[in-house]
Amino acid sequence: MEERKESRACVKSVRITPRKMRLTADLIRGKDVESAFKILKYTPRKAARILKKLLKSAVANAENNHGMDVDRLYVDNIQVGQGATWKRVLSRSMGRANPILKRTSHTTVVLRELDEKVTKAEAPNESGKKTEKGEKSAAKAVKKTTVKKPATKKPAAQKPAIKKTPKAAAKKSTNSPRKEATSGTES
Repeated sequence: MEERKESRACVKSVRITPRKMRLTADLIRGKDVESAFKILKYTPRKAARILKKLLKSAVANAENNHGMDVDRLYVDNIQVGQGATWKRVLSRSMGRANPILKRTSHTTVVLRELDEKVTKAEAPNESGKKTEKGEKSAAKAVKKTTVKKPATKKPAAQKPAIKKTPKAAAKKSTNSPRKEATSGTES
């Protein structure tokens, strides 16, 4: 069994939280390199600039170290982990101090080359998942999920009757006990 070629690049101790870095990393996971560069170019985040440099490094590693074809590369895996946390203190009133945690992150990008055996239908699509039967099966899946039947109303005969409470019945009656009592004393 042939081992698939892969190219890696990693950056460590970058001064950005892993949570923020993962949000941008999720945008390019499973995409081909060209579309990943386009996505990162128009993403207005600090993490996008860092990932763009990292992806550029991984592409250079693939081309120079492994002899891979740049046009057939895609982002196979991208991992973001927690780096060292810088601990600082913010002085507060009455001699108190609040801790400040300046988090860092480690990021690794793995690029792979599409095999000759892999057809376009089996290649990673825009969502990063592999389709097995091609575009037609994906279109059918979308149609199946979007079709919903409207809810039907019950006929009027099946609705339960509304029970009137004694208070509601007293409010609706025109002859209330108070009016009768006041009208009887006047005569």
